[in-house]
Amino acid sequence: MALTRSQSGAAATKPTKSRRSGEPSPPKHATVTNEHFWPTVVFGDEPKDGLSAIGRADLRVSQWENILETHRQNLPALIPVCQAHLARAKAHRESLSGDPANYVVVNEEKRRHAVEDRIKDLRTVLQKSTFEPEIENISAVIAAYESGQIGYSKQFTLLWAGKVVETAQSYAEFAADRPERLDRYERDHGPGWLWWEGPLWLHPSEQSRAAGCQIIDLSPSRYSFGHFYINQGFWKRSGWVRRISETRDNFSPPALAARNVVSIGDQVSCQEDGPKLLFKSLLDSGATNPSLYESDLSTLGISKDFYSAQSCVPCNTANGTVVKRVYELHVEVAGNEGSPIVDPQNPVNPLFPRYIGGLSAVIMDESTPDGYPFVNADGFEDSRRLSGIMPFLAPYVTITPSSNKLLLGENRNDVVGARKMPPHRRWMIGLDQYSTSTEGWDV
Repeated sequence: MALTRSQSGAAATKPTKSRRSGEPSPPKHATVTNEHFWPTVVFGDEPKDGLSAIGRADLRVSQWENILETHRQNLPALIPVCQAHLARAKAHRESLSGDPANYVVVNEEKRRHAVEDRIKDLRTVLQKSTFEPEIENISAVIAAYESGQIGYSKQFTLLWAGKVVETAQSYAEFAADRPERLDRYERDHGPGWLWWEGPLWLHPSEQSRAAGCQIIDLSPSRYSFGHFYINQGFWKRSGWVRRISETRDNFSPPALAARNVVSIGDQVSCQEDGPKLLFKSLLDSGATNPSLYESDLSTLGISKDFYSAQSCVPCNTANGTVVKRVYELHVEVAGNEGSPIVDPQNPVNPLFPRYIGGLSAVIMDESTPDGYPFVNADGFEDSRRLSGIMPFLAPYVTITPSSNKLLLGENRNDVVGARKMPPHRRWMIGLDQYSTSTEGWDV
């Protein structure tokens, strides 16, 4: 029962409208003007430019003022709660006004610590490195940080054969012309491997995170929701990351053995293109880049002992920041059972490549002692491979409420239509979820 006011001003009871099953009722004491509202401010949505301590306190005050006014109009019972938060925000703002340092946006001490932490991370990776060209590049990066040649920068720094050769404003800048760029590096600086050092000056949203058409079914779960897993194709393209002459006289003996490396019973040429393999990954938009286990990379023809990483990046995870090796591979969104999303004989866009994807930084997952996915007590492989953000950016993507199917395709018609995206569907907790049959779909 909800309390209202009669015309005489006396409190009266009035039955509430019937509510859908599973939809929570408001507290009995709350007078709700509009229960379907949300404030327009979002905590954690950082502005484009950094803020001083005072600026951040001012932002928090303005946010709570907005929240208070929104609740005043829609949920008056919570006005005292919002007022208390606003009062605390204002008191915190006033406490900062006496210190001039609180008006400064740039914190040079934190920037210096960021460089020191990056050097520490690089030394950790260097201790585990066994491939001479990689050792040469990482040592050069450390020296460049220590000399000030690389600083707290917004740019990518590119190294080749142990030398800083160029800077770039974005990853796309040195990925689009990769073969021509490496040919030029080889002419100017001799044979070598590429290493890129990412910018330390990043907006939080830019930092790396440790998420026919392809029809992905929701994996069932006793917890009602489940997961989506996606098929992705991976292909080592060594010509996109190195230029090594046949003699390789300028490298030390460990590098001279790089032509062949034993990998689980057969010979894999680390210096040539490897096999094209499909891996099932957890579809995860919270992961910036895809990830593979060390054993996966080995089957693709990549060994830490004979193949250089292209960088190492700090990845923000639920358990903190972890520094991980990065290898650049060709990655594409695959179709079901290995069939391509793009019909090579009849592509929708003939002038574009016959695949959905491209060159991508792939994170090496070193979370297991032996480099293989963990196998649980019931004999199931508990894979933690992550898809990265590419499957959400490269193809067309649709999902219909309660269908439990995610569609990814080359073109709009691949993923929409009366059968693929029927109207008037609704998802609600507690309702029976159904899996739409694909019979009759033009896929």
